[in-house]
Amino acid sequence: MRRRKINQKIVILLVVLVMSVALAFFTSSERPLVVKVEAFWQDLLAPLENGVTTLVQTGKNIVDRVVNYQHIQAENEALKQQLEELEEKVHLLEEYRLENIRLRTILHFESFFADQYEMLGAKVVARHPSNWRQTLTINRGRRDGIREGMAVITPRGVVGRIGTLGERSAEVILILDHEGALGGMIQSTRFPGIVESTGDRNIPLQMIQLPHDSPVKENQTVVTSGLGGIFPKGLRIGYIVDVQPEPNGLMKKAFVMPFVDFERIEEVLVIMAEKGGE
Repeated sequence: MRRRKINQKIVILLVVLVMSVALAFFTSSERPLVVKVEAFWQDLLAPLENGVTTLVQTGKNIVDRVVNYQHIQAENEALKQQLEELEEKVHLLEEYRLENIRLRTILHFESFFADQYEMLGAKVVARHPSNWRQTLTINRGRRDGIREGMAVITPRGVVGRIGTLGERSAEVILILDHEGALGGMIQSTRFPGIVESTGDRNIPLQMIQLPHDSPVKENQTVVTSGLGGIFPKGLRIGYIVDVQPEPNGLMKKAFVMPFVDFERIEEVLVIMAEKGGE
C-alpha cells in the first residue's frame, strides 16, 4: 500500500513536469511547430475568409444598389410629377397670355368705336356647326339686355346675329348659315349686293346681285351696307377671291372669304345699340 502511494506521487510529479516543459515550450519566443500549425491553418482558412469577405461585400453592394435604385426611382417619379406640374403651369400661362391678347384687342376695338356703338362682350360656350345650321352659343342672354336680331361681331369682322334667346345664353346665327344673309357692298366702289352662304367650307360666302358691268375684282374688301336694319354700315365681312358671271349674263357674283375665323372664335361683341340712334 505504501509503495502504491509512492508510485502515485511519482506519476503526478512526472505529469506536472511534462506540463511545465510543454508550457515552457509553447510560450517561448521560438515556436516553430506552433508557427507551422498556425501557418497551415492560416493558409487553409485564408481562401475561405476571402470568399466570405467577398460574398459579404457583394451582398452589401447588391443591397446598396437596390436601395440606390429605389431612391433614384423615387426621385425620378418626383421629378416627373414636378415636370408635369410645370408643363401644366406653362400651358395655363400661355392660355392666359393668349386670352389677354384677345381681350386687349377687343377692348381696343370697343374703345375705338365707343362713340358709335354700345357693345357688350360675351364668351362663346358652344359651337353647333352642321350641314344644315351654322350657329354658336354665347354666355349672355335676356337678363343682360340681349335681344333677338342684334349684330354680333369681333375686331376682325362680322360674325352673325342673335337668334333664339335664353335668360343666360343666346344662339348666334352665323353669316355662314343659310339664314345668315346680309347686305354688303364693295368698300372701294360702294357697289351693293347680298352676301350669303355658299354651303362650301372652302369658300363659304358669295356676293350676288352685282351688275355685270360693276368693277368687281379679287382682293377687294366687302363691308356691310347697313341695309336691312341689323348690321351697322361699314363693318368688315371679307375679301373677294373670285368673280364669275351669272348664267343670265346680266349679273355676276363674287366669292368672298370672311375675315373672321369661325372655327377659332372665343369671344365676341354684341352691338346693343348705335350711339345717337335707337
